[in-house]
Amino acid sequence: MESAVVRYDATVRNSNNNIIQFRYGEDGLAGEHVEFQNLSSIRPSDRLFEKRFRFDYSDEKSLRKHLAEDVMKEVQCSEDVHNEIDNEFDQLVKDREAVRSIFPRGDSRVVLPCNIERIVWNAQKIFNLNKMSKSDLLPNSIVGKVQELSEKLIIVSGNDRLSLEAQNNATLLFKIHLRASLASRRVIQEYYLNSEAFDWVLGEIESKFNAAIVHPGEMIGALAAQSIGEPATQMTLNTFHYAGVSAKNVTLGVPRFGEDLHCIFNDDNAETLTLRIRIVNNSGKEDDGDTAEDKMEDDTFLRYIEANILSDMTLKGIEQITKVYMSMPKEESKKKIIINKEGEFSAIQDWILETDGTALIKILSHPNICGIRCQTCAGNMNDCPGHFAHIELAKPVFHIGFFNKTLRVLRCVCFFCSKMLVDKNDPKMATILARTKGQPRKRLDSVYVLCRGKQKCEGGDDIDSDEKTKGPCAIRGNKRWDYSA
Repeated sequence: MESAVVRYDATVRNSNNNIIQFRYGEDGLAGEHVEFQNLSSIRPSDRLFEKRFRFDYSDEKSLRKHLAEDVMKEVQCSEDVHNEIDNEFDQLVKDREAVRSIFPRGDSRVVLPCNIERIVWNAQKIFNLNKMSKSDLLPNSIVGKVQELSEKLIIVSGNDRLSLEAQNNATLLFKIHLRASLASRRVIQEYYLNSEAFDWVLGEIESKFNAAIVHPGEMIGALAAQSIGEPATQMTLNTFHYAGVSAKNVTLGVPRFGEDLHCIFNDDNAETLTLRIRIVNNSGKEDDGDTAEDKMEDDTFLRYIEANILSDMTLKGIEQITKVYMSMPKEESKKKIIINKEGEFSAIQDWILETDGTALIKILSHPNICGIRCQTCAGNMNDCPGHFAHIELAKPVFHIGFFNKTLRVLRCVCFFCSKMLVDKNDPKMATILARTKGQPRKRLDSVYVLCRGKQKCEGGDDIDSDEKTKGPCAIRGNKRWDYSA
């Protein structure tokens, strides 16, 4: 890990020149230039969100208080300004929905560069702005300048599809935070900024963002190793490192792991399964007509039940799960988070099952467990047959040990039709399959050597309906995709 370094192509590579990440941290930002910031649009209710972010151009009293006279008249009369304000609020609503899908529990603290709140505060002090200051900014000019700034914030350069997607993923949260922090209503009625102060704020954000991009040659491997190693030696939980403070009592060493255990030892959760059976005495009722010879003594009846339970009764469950506890959580972290009718995040108590032992796949595939549901067929993991799609991870995952093998497989497959570059009826292919039976590594090497000299696909099915374009990619004129580029 210590050999990982940022190269001039912005990738993270180790000493063997293997790619670990295409962008450092997937956003390309240096750790010393980012800090925790609060997303202002994720927590408020629908009513508070509209009150805080929608610019009301029909409120003449508020406009007269915060805007100059000529600017106020233009805001009231210009239809273009009205349309631009409405489009801005629609974009803020979309940003709110996007960030709530990213953080479904309503976590508003995220790590971002350029503390916008601090930059605005500095602008207010430098330009002597207060509640009595009137702004000369038009709302549509604020929206336009913020949009121009967003387009200048480049992490991944390039116009191809992958570069554009990587650029959008790297700057998505910051652009949402930028649009929410510099909304036209907040700039004019909350920050009291004029045109000079607003331009200064935009320039500071651009310069600080560019400075936050990680520099080539940064030894991020050593930084990551130290960041992991230092907390691991402390062996503490839910505490900070108080060096030299003897009054701070923290859990150290092996007992720290006991804080993660929630073991309950009582009659309901005994080590061995115990069934206490009691016979209800119905002696007060009239005899139902059975003779004494047909009745069974109590002890004989209990022994019969015991033998039946041990021999005939089968307790079903999951082998890896030894105990299950049903509880109503009181901790906020375990409560279910929902969005109520007012648009606010609300934590409600819901019954949860805590287990001794882990068997995640078997538990989620159990028909009586409300686990992950397929968005296509609404079936659980046991009922869903699977569909042609992909799973979007929070971050791309790469394993350097499989890079060479993955590239070899890709170089044997046609980019256009997803078939092998060599025809399956090729005699050489049949020979390779016969000689390498039970030897997958040798088979891959042999197929790779056979496909390496191919420039056009010889396989492929009739995937198009047009008669002119039917047949392999060699007939259709498609060239082989170069994965080495």
